[in-house]
Amino acid sequence: TLSRSRQEFKQLRSHLFMLASSRLYFDEACASLAHQQPVQVPSGTRDAKERIRFWCSKGEFTKAFLGSDPEISVADTRDEGVRAKISTLFPQMDLPEPLPAPSEPFPVSFAECLGAARRTNKHKAVSLSGWSRELFVPMCSYLTPIAQASLASIFTDLINVRISEAEMEFISAGILTPLQYKSKPGKLRPIVVLDYFLKVCWKILLTDLKDPNVEKSGHVFGRQGASQLAVFTVQAALDAGRTVVACDAQNAYNTIYRKPAFDYIRSVSASMPQYARTIPLLNLLYARKSDVFLYHSAERVGHISVTTGTRQGCASGLWFYTLGTLDISLRYQGKIVQVADDVQIIAENSITIAPEVFAAFSAIGQILTGPKLRIISASKQIVTPFPATI
Repeated sequence: TLSRSRQEFKQLRSHLFMLASSRLYFDEACASLAHQQPVQVPSGTRDAKERIRFWCSKGEFTKAFLGSDPEISVADTRDEGVRAKISTLFPQMDLPEPLPAPSEPFPVSFAECLGAARRTNKHKAVSLSGWSRELFVPMCSYLTPIAQASLASIFTDLINVRISEAEMEFISAGILTPLQYKSKPGKLRPIVVLDYFLKVCWKILLTDLKDPNVEKSGHVFGRQGASQLAVFTVQAALDAGRTVVACDAQNAYNTIYRKPAFDYIRSVSASMPQYARTIPLLNLLYARKSDVFLYHSAERVGHISVTTGTRQGCASGLWFYTLGTLDISLRYQGKIVQVADDVQIIAENSITIAPEVFAAFSAIGQILTGPKLRIISASKQIVTPFPATI
């Protein structure tokens, strides 16, 4: 198996070299792809062993475990009803005022590029450029010093947005995959696949980016343990005899207002210069509209302009959502715990302040009073008109 993998890698390296050096070889490869039959994914009617072997070969072990009729599948983007539903998930709003750009560009080293690429997740879908971790990281390992410098220069231009208008539109565009749930008919989750180079850019920018305000807030973003830390905090509140109000914001990432995050960075830019490096890319993705495209196989069947929120699938999504809700988290410091869009109200008077928290989140586009709202008590004895008042 090891020797076969090495041989396959040698063939891939040779293929990449020929694509870059021979226009004839490139044209023939494109023609071959154009006439190539799509890969047939084993269906539920095929042998179970064949299906499991297929998904394991792709590294998709969860899909192999779920069976032939999984809970989550991709909705048919040719369906007009599906496209109409998707459009409602991306509300249109006025864009925030761009942040002042730094006077000098920030250089990016090859080591930063390679380190960030290695921190990206494996086996993820590729976007419009076709790049993925499985292709990019091995390529970096064989670059000459001159090529390494050229690659660093490319990422320096991307992070500082020293690129053409056409390149801006291309790098900020994404492909939308609408996921549907077997147990929740009608529910769609819009996952946007963004370009791999953009993921690497955000990994570079967000590495070691610390903010003391985030660290002292109710957010667990960037903390060691993250979700486990939130679980322990909620359990400690229950053990102390408190009632916990557990909320999950509806369609959170797509609807979070952008202005609060921009206002926060604007207010701390003088005291926290670490944010300066993020501003050019932040302005590109969040201070101007970006596009997401709907495909069925290789056919483009729809298009949506995005002017609010952060697209699910963007490497900056969780960070931007954290900044967008940071003011509320600081305002209710010690009274709420946040794991992204999951909000747990743990105050001694949680039932009393819950409507205030709901209103605060509603003011930035977040609805916490959805069907996942739960009131949790260690005693399991709650007598309150609270459920009737929401």
